[in-house]
Amino acid sequence: MKFLVIASILTVSLISSSVNAQRNDCGPRKDVIEFLMKKYKETPVTVALSKDGRLLELFTTKNGETWTIVKTRPDGIACLMDAGTDWQELNSINLDPGA
Repeated sequence: MKFLVIASILTVSLISSSVNAQRNDCGPRKDVIEFLMKKYKETPVTVALSKDGRLLELFTTKNGETWTIVKTRPDGIACLMDAGTDWQELNSINLDPGA
């Protein structure tokens, strides 16, 4: 029984954390970009328009140490979609396994 109670508490806690993270990861595009530039020194390097009319941008540091994908709605609200480390451009990677 203790296991079920603990598992339930952890599940509710994780769901709450996830919902709060999603709410906190969106804001006016200007604010999101300013945050990425100030905190991580990331600047936009790629931009595309998704089929749902949203702007998709990739921000990275100059050396690719960190990266962030941002999706902006037509109303100007931008959301952090994903982030990570060690961004590498494909043209700098040898994709030919026989070479």
